[in-house]
Amino acid sequence: MRLSVKVAAFVAVCIGAIYLYFTGYLEEAVHALGLFGPLGIAVLGAFYTSGITFPLAVAAFASVVRIISPVEIAAFGAAGATLADIAMLSMVEDAAGRRIRINEHFEIRIHEVRGAQAKAIMALAAGAMLALPFPDEIPIALLGLEKVDAKKIALFIYVSKFVGILAVSEAALLAYGP
Repeated sequence: MRLSVKVAAFVAVCIGAIYLYFTGYLEEAVHALGLFGPLGIAVLGAFYTSGITFPLAVAAFASVVRIISPVEIAAFGAAGATLADIAMLSMVEDAAGRRIRINEHFEIRIHEVRGAQAKAIMALAAGAMLALPFPDEIPIALLGLEKVDAKKIALFIYVSKFVGILAVSEAALLAYGP
């Protein structure tokens, strides 16, 4: 997909998210979910991981922060985001140590990260990037090169996403005022 199409799609999603937020439609949609509110928040958490849909997730978290506590939003949103990131991670882990052909004249070899210091630096950088409401492709690729146990990675992703979504939710709650 061309960069101009991606940028246009991203701008359209941002405008749509702002519109849905300020008209109150996102809040109404979450109210309509009723008992499925936590499931809806988990789905929004999965949206929080993608470059195109994270503005919608951030706007939705901000919309529901007055009816669902920020801790609940962070807990369920981080669970959905973790599932989406684990699915993405499974694709990246297979690439470490192999050659990838870009075209008929160019190929690259992706090396596995070795050494405790390099792994720690990559994990810290990935954790910081995962907490931010930005696309997760780069931090997931960094984690995929480390070849760490899947349970440890899942817990790491969950904690990073929990902190990021909690910060977004708390910021929205502060913006609403007392």
